[in-house]
Amino acid sequence: MNDKNIFFLNDIQDIWLFNTIMEKESIVIINRTDKITSPCNFIDRLQDYNVKIFAGNNSEFRSMIDSCKYFITKECLPFFGHNEFYDKTISVSWVGESLYTPSPPPYNITGCYKYHFVESQLVPLYLNRGFKRISSLIPKYYMFNGVDRESVCKILGLDSDKKYVTIFTNRFFSFEPKCTRIFNKILGYCKNNNINVVIKNKLKYGNFMCDSKQHNNHFSGDNIFYHQSLLLNSISEFSIGFGSGSALEAECLYSPFINFWHHKKTSGIELENDIGYSGSTYRLCGGSTTYNVHQGVDYDDIKDSLFDFIGLSSKHSFDQKFEIHNIFGV
Repeated sequence: MNDKNIFFLNDIQDIWLFNTIMEKESIVIINRTDKITSPCNFIDRLQDYNVKIFAGNNSEFRSMIDSCKYFITKECLPFFGHNEFYDKTISVSWVGESLYTPSPPPYNITGCYKYHFVESQLVPLYLNRGFKRISSLIPKYYMFNGVDRESVCKILGLDSDKKYVTIFTNRFFSFEPKCTRIFNKILGYCKNNNINVVIKNKLKYGNFMCDSKQHNNHFSGDNIFYHQSLLLNSISEFSIGFGSGSALEAECLYSPFINFWHHKKTSGIELENDIGYSGSTYRLCGGSTTYNVHQGVDYDDIKDSLFDFIGLSSKHSFDQKFEIHNIFGV
C-alpha cells in the first residue's frame, strides 16, 4: 500500500467537495456520463492530475484501489452498498443526497465507507438511520482556513469594497404571487441600500432569471476549481435561496440566508421522514443566521421581522476556522 489517495469524480462538480485535499498529480478517476457536467467534458481542465477514465469495477480499478491509501468520492460512488474496499472508502455527501431513498434509490452507502462526511445539520438524521462514523468535518470548508474577504472577492472577480446579495436560483421553484412580492421587496431594499445583486445559477440552468431580474453579476457554476456558491455565501451581506441546499452551507458558514421553502411547512419526525421520500434537506435550516419564508405567508405579516433579520444579521467572519479531520493527515 502507498500513502497516496485516489479521487473519483462522477460529476465535475464533485471536485468542489474535496479539491482542498487534492494534490498535484493525484490519481483522479472520472466517470463518463451523458450529463452536461460529465467530467469527460472538462478533461482539459484536469491537466494537473493523473486522470483515468472509469471503465467499470474491473481488475485494473480494483488493483488501483487496493494499492492506495484512501479512495475519496461522493456518496460512495461508484459503489452501491457493501464493497470490499469499504475500509478505504471516504465518502463525502452533497448536502445529504444519500438520505433521499426513493425506489430505486440513487445511492446506497450502507456498509460502504470508513467515514461519511456531511453538514452538521444532517448528522442526527444519519445517526437516527443507524449509520456510523458520520463526521461534519467536510473538506470543502477547509479552504476558508486560509482566505479573507478580499482574497475571495479577487477569486470571484468582485470588488471587495462593494456590498453583495447572492440569489441562488431554482428554475423548478413555484413563484406564486405572495412569494414573488416578498422577493421583489427584498430586491427593492437592496437597490435602496446600494447592495449589488449577484445571480448564481447551476451550470444546467444557463441564464435563468437573468432577463427577468435586474442584477450586477452572474455566475454560472462553470469554475470547476472553486465552489462559487460557498464563496458567494461567504462574502454576501446575505443570500437568498429557493428550495436550495445552499441554505445548509450558509448555516455552516454562519452567513445570513433567506430560505424560501418549496415544500409545505413540516418539522420533527414528519420532516425527517419526508426528506427520505423527497429529499430537499434545505428544510433542516433554522438557526439564527437563517430566515425561513414558508409557502403562503403574506408579506405584511413578516415584513418587520424580515427586515430586522436583514439589517441586524452579521456577515460570515473569516476569523472562523474549520477543524480538519485527522484522516486527511494535515
